[in-house]
Amino acid sequence: MNIDKALEYNNEGVIVKEIDFSQPNFTFSIYQLIEKVKNEFNIDLNNSVDWKIDMLVNNPKKIYEWLVIGHILNKEQHLRHLKTLRFDGATGKFMSMEDGYYGFNAIE
Repeated sequence: MNIDKALEYNNEGVIVKEIDFSQPNFTFSIYQLIEKVKNEFNIDLNNSVDWKIDMLVNNPKKIYEWLVIGHILNKEQHLRHLKTLRFDGATGKFMSMEDGYYGFNAIE
């Protein structure tokens, strides 16, 4: 998950492009999201390899959502547990959870 700003330079070291990943309509920050998920769902996003943060942006529809996605392997049952928590990007309000399992063929 990219946060803050990224700068692209040319061969002379001059900034030629700036990308702002903070998204102006995400008034509920990624840092607030991390804290909310830790307090309300007991998931420590700073110290987990099974969970990631993503964003959903649909400008024409004015949809800005934070997605917290868990992808957890259960090797004994040959299953992957996929869980997605959705939060409003402006208020941080929890919106919904999608939860499911699916099988996998290879065990590492």
